[in-house]
Amino acid sequence: MQNQIVNIPGVSNPVKISPGFNKKGLADYKLDIMGLCGYGCIYCSSNWGNYLRINRLTFSKLTESQLGKMSYPTDNPNLTFVFPDVMEKLDSQLATVDKSFGNNRVLVFSQLTDGFSPINVGSGLTQYVLDRILRETSFKIRVMTKNAVVGSKKWVKYFLRNKDRFTVGLSIGTTDEEWRKEIEIGTSALSSRIDAVNNLLDAGIETYVMLCPVFPHALKDGIVEDLLVRIRVNELEHLWAEPYNDRVNWKTIHGGLSDNHFDKKWLEDCFEKRNNSMWSDYASELYEKVLIQAQAEGWDDNFTYLLYENQIESNDVCRFKDLQGIMLQSPKDEDGYSKHADFKNIEIDNESMEYSNAG
Repeated sequence: MQNQIVNIPGVSNPVKISPGFNKKGLADYKLDIMGLCGYGCIYCSSNWGNYLRINRLTFSKLTESQLGKMSYPTDNPNLTFVFPDVMEKLDSQLATVDKSFGNNRVLVFSQLTDGFSPINVGSGLTQYVLDRILRETSFKIRVMTKNAVVGSKKWVKYFLRNKDRFTVGLSIGTTDEEWRKEIEIGTSALSSRIDAVNNLLDAGIETYVMLCPVFPHALKDGIVEDLLVRIRVNELEHLWAEPYNDRVNWKTIHGGLSDNHFDKKWLEDCFEKRNNSMWSDYASELYEKVLIQAQAEGWDDNFTYLLYENQIESNDVCRFKDLQGIMLQSPKDEDGYSKHADFKNIEIDNESMEYSNAG
């Protein structure tokens, strides 16, 4: 894949508070060193998020002036938006803080983009930024990437030199390599990512995995179960899993899939025909599969299932039992409980049980 690079204005303060990842239990702060990483994952929520949406016209004009043709991230997976002044902006921000900045806090690298995208690794920007964060702050750094390079000898040595400061994670949601080529364009091969996870574990580096998102095809033919075995979940710092939640981009994903792929028809039946019961059943089945394997292998306290429960139908709520491992993601009601009445009842019952046990 040939990246089409566009220079865009960098953000003033690259290190920012991250309410979105705090809600997921992942991090308190975030650091993105580019505007669009160029991996071309066509389900990427960043393509539809506030940052790229609000700046859509500005960035499209910059794209046209620099590449000679107007295009958008949602229709051109080769686009890469870089911040030419990111080092200067980061240095300027860090000059205003002392070493205690980030003490007992987690910084995710990165949230909206991949800080280990090849263009950053190859230019030395990735290491420069990480060196600066290590030297000038006290953050625990949570790396999140789809680049298997983090499991290479060079990067394993780097993480080991700063072992207490890193948790390194890879995003892997399937073992279907043809799907990866069509949907996660430009990313490392799935088997290479799995190998990277195991290399990190073998080296004694704190490692986690994001099964996010897991598409419906992965519930067939034992794919999820096989993946969970191959990434040695019982040795991970943590496992996060999440079903695909339509972010108004299902048609883009549908268009990228080969005609005979299972997910293609599923997307049509679920979203075009507005069959919410299909999504509810799929999200429930994924949770059940993860929980069954977790309980069988003894890591049931070591996973988090990210669930937008507002889309779960009442007849499926019982499949989530007492919400073990579940972190509800839909907006809360004014009383702090889920707006979904059935999940709210489970939350209240759980609180009552905890209170009784404490007494």
